Amino acid sequence: MDLIACKKCHRQFDVSGHKIGERVRCLCDEVFEVQKPKAHQPRILRCSTCAGQIEAGAKLCPYCQGAVAFSDRDLTSVCPECYARIPGTSKFCTECGTGIQPQSIRPVPMDRACPRCEGELQTRVLNNESIVECSACTGVWIVPGIFDRICEDVQRNPIANVNKKTSGLTELERHEFRYLDCLTCSDKMVPKNFGGISGIMIDVCREHGIWLDAKELEAIVEFLRQGGLQKSRDLGFGDSNVKYKNSYVNMGQDQAIFPQGRRRPRDLYDTIVDAADVFLDLFR
Repeated sequence: MDLIACKKCHRQFDVSGHKIGERVRCLCDEVFEVQKPKAHQPRILRCSTCAGQIEAGAKLCPYCQGAVAFSDRDLTSVCPECYARIPGTSKFCTECGTGIQPQSIRPVPMDRACPRCEGELQTRVLNNESIVECSACTGVWIVPGIFDRICEDVQRNPIANVNKKTSGLTELERHEFRYLDCLTCSDKMVPKNFGGISGIMIDVCREHGIWLDAKELEAIVEFLRQGGLQKSRDLGFGDSNVKYKNSYVNMGQDQAIFPQGRRRPRDLYDTIVDAADVFLDLFR
C-alpha cells in the first residue's frame, strides 16, 4: 500500500497504481502530486497497535502488550506524514503516532473524465461513503469495499422501502456498447451482468472498482431487495467467477454484449426458467 496524505486536510489515500507526478484531487478539492516518499528506518517511539509511548529497548507495549520489534520484511508501508517505514498492518505510525486511516476511495487523477460521456467528475457522499460521480450523466465510480458495504446494508434490510406495486427493475438508459476505461489504471473494464440474471450491466475493474451508469445503482438495490441474489445462487451464478475477496462485484456473469442496450430483455431462457419453477412446484 502506497500512502500519501493531503497537505491541507491530512486525509490519507492509497495511490498504488498511480504514476509518480500524476496530479490528483482530494475530497477537500486540494490538488496534489503523487510522489515517491523518501522513506527512512523508523525509530520505534509509539506502539503500532495502540499508539502508546514506548521506552527505548522495550519488547512489549506497556499498554496493550503488543510486540515492538519488527523485521525489515514487515516494513512494507510508509507513514504518509513523517515517512518512517511501518508494517503494512499498522494502525499507527511507530515514530510519530499518526493514525493510519486511508480513505476507502482512491483519488481520481486530474486528467480523468467520465468514461461514459467525458463529463467532469466530482466526489460526493452517499450514505456516509465517498463515491465519484459524473456531473453530466450522473454515472458513478465505486470501489469494491464501498460497493460491498452498500450491498450488505441492503441485504440486512431487504424489506425497507420496497414498493410491492412495482414489477420489474428500474428502467435503465440504453447506450451504444463499448468497453470503458478504469478510472485508476485506464485498462479496459469487463462488462458483467450483475447477479447473472438481473440484466443490469456493470463495468468492472477487478483491482480498482466498478462503473455504474445512471440509475444502475438504484436498479441493483431493487434487485437485491426483491431476493434476486438468492435466485441467482439457486441458478448457480454465485460462484462462477474469479473472486475479488468474495466481493459482490463478482456476483455476476461475464458478458459479451447486448447491442440493443445495457439491460437484457426477457427471452426464451427466462420463459424456460419460469416454466421449470412452476413444474417443480407441483412436486414440492
